[in-house]
Amino acid sequence: MKSDRKNRIITMGVITLLIITVLSVSYGFLRVEKEGKKHKVVAGIFNVEFKDGETIELNNTYPMTNEEGMNTKAYTFTIENKGNVDAKYTV
Repeated sequence: MKSDRKNRIITMGVITLLIITVLSVSYGFLRVEKEGKKHKVVAGIFNVEFKDGETIELNNTYPMTNEEGMNTKAYTFTIENKGNVDAKYTV
């Protein structure tokens, strides 16, 4: 009886140690560190102001050809950067 219990304790200890070893090695292989280029951080003011034109109303609209669309009134708006940090955007 004592021999069976001692064998179980030893077996459980070996299994626990094996699991800890496998997890540690797996973590070591899966952990990735990469060195990148040096980054430069610049502080400043980013203040972009959007000014809309007239509102766009789409009451009773329907698809139209390009020619018809070119004859409609254009929607205009302005974007002004009042800060000292450059901004890039796509409209």
